[in-house]
Order: sequence, then C-alpha cells, then structure tokens
Amino acid sequence: MTVEFLLTALVLALLPGPGVIYVLATGVTQGARASVLAAAGCVLGATPYLAAAGAGLDEHITSNAVAFEVLKWAGVAYLVFLGVRTWRSRRQYELHTPPRRSAVRLLGYGALLSLLNPKLPIFFYAFLPRFLMPDRDDVILLSIVFLALVGVVYSGYGLLASTLSRRLLARPRAAGWTRRIFASCYGLLAARLALQTV
Repeated sequence: MTVEFLLTALVLALLPGPGVIYVLATGVTQGARASVLAAAGCVLGATPYLAAAGAGLDEHITSNAVAFEVLKWAGVAYLVFLGVRTWRSRRQYELHTPPRRSAVRLLGYGALLSLLNPKLPIFFYAFLPRFLMPDRDDVILLSIVFLALVGVVYSGYGLLASTLSRRLLARPRAAGWTRRIFASCYGLLAARLALQTV
C-alpha cells in the first residue's frame, strides 16, 4: 500500500456523489446516529464489488457494456426517485417533526444507492488494479482500506450536517431551500450519471 493510493482514495471518498448527498440529507433531517447508519449502508452496498474484485471478476465486468448500461440506468432511476421524494417530502425538513426511519431502512437505502452507483465498479475494476501487486494478493486489503476511508469520510459529512441542521432548519424558508437543494443535487447527479460512459 502506497501513500499515493491512500491520498487518491481519500480524494475519491471526499468527492460529492449520491452517497454523500444521501448522508448529508440524513444528517440534516434525522441526526448524527442516522447519518452514521446511512454511511454504513453506503459502505455495505459496495461489498459485492469488493467480493467480485477479490474473486478476479474485474475484467469480465468492465468488458460487459450491457451490464454497465443496466447498472447505470437503474442508478439514474433511483436518483430521480430520491430527488422527487425529497422535493415532495415537506415534513421531512421541518425541525419539529423529524421522521425516524429504522436502522434497517437507513442501511438499505444507502446500500441500494451504492449498489446502483457505477462509480464503484469503475473504482474497483479500473482504478484499483493500477495499485495492485502483480500477484493481486493485496486486492482485498486495498479494497477494505478504501471502504474504511469512505465510511469515515461519509460519517464525518453526516455528523457535520447534523451539527448544522438546527440552524439550517430553524426557519421555514431555510428548511424549504434545504429540501430543494438536496432534491436538485439528486437531479444533477442523475443527469451526470446518464451521460457517463464506460
């Protein structure tokens, strides 16, 4: 494991994407504990890609354009669903009536979001191999390190959002703008994902 890998993986984890938006929105509307569960769900959803990389399936998956397109458009549909739900869920962004989703639902939403995010297979099957030893003995270790970084960074985002949430949602107008911003972010991510190619 090199410093270059750690720095690159950290930068990739810090970049805003569907998982970051989901964790931020959860932190704002449901608090610190829920945001950490959301972050854990995002990490959990990436484990099938880790398992596939460990089994040496990278070349088969990256060369399958049909699988990539199916995954991409399923991800677009899910982001659009999240955007519409966020735009319409006015009560979700009212300070005095915060929703309380179960741990299973928080984990499930995050896992599904990661599973339908083509950025993850691109990382595991295009970016990661550049840092592997010739015998690939370190594929599981590097994958786990990356997912640990994602978990820490996403949790940090969520805890920060939770800390700022009372100020953000204290006024009805601020709550409305917060809801619209998150909904718009989901829409922009869906548009960007729709234009993405292998």
